[in-house]
Amino acid sequence: DELCHAAIFDWLTTNKWNDKLLEIQSPHLENYLKKHTAQTDQTDLVARYDLLWKYYEKSGQFMAAARVLSRLSDAHSTLINLPTRIEYLSRAIVCARAAETSSFGNAVQGQFLYELEEKMDVAKVQSQVLDAVIRMPGNNSELIGRLNADLLDVTQLYEQFTEPLGLWECKLAILHCAGHYDAALVSNVWLNIINNEVKKLSPVGD
Repeated sequence: DELCHAAIFDWLTTNKWNDKLLEIQSPHLENYLKKHTAQTDQTDLVARYDLLWKYYEKSGQFMAAARVLSRLSDAHSTLINLPTRIEYLSRAIVCARAAETSSFGNAVQGQFLYELEEKMDVAKVQSQVLDAVIRMPGNNSELIGRLNADLLDVTQLYEQFTEPLGLWECKLAILHCAGHYDAALVSNVWLNIINNEVKKLSPVGD
């Protein structure tokens, strides 16, 4: 009986016995978990998505797990920081590769894996930008919050962070990640990186 199962699931989740919940062999568990992620109440939403991808992974539905993990990494939330988003992406890639191996893959799965790997490349650059902003003097909590609250694309990272803040090494990483090989632009970035290093070595007052 689905209502009886739902009552048991509710009791287990309320008591934080998530491992026990995922051990239950029930045809109603997937719908229960999906229904809970669809709720508008944001309280414990990350935990609910966590349960869903773990259920899919445990039941061998690797592509479904990868898609939930990808959604988690993209979620706009101050409850998920950038290192956690990168961890979700890493797990999503592992699951997507497992799906390709277990089902011999298809074009759609291959494209999704490619998109995940591209997203991971950009997320690593975002992590580099975040590290640079953290090291900057002054109160940069708003910038740090923006870098943690979402996965950004290379254009956003370039225009909103590296260009206005003069983060030349990060700018070079973005150009490399985007496959942008404008010789004049790359040379200008390198020149600024070298000039910054020379300034650091120059005695104060020179």
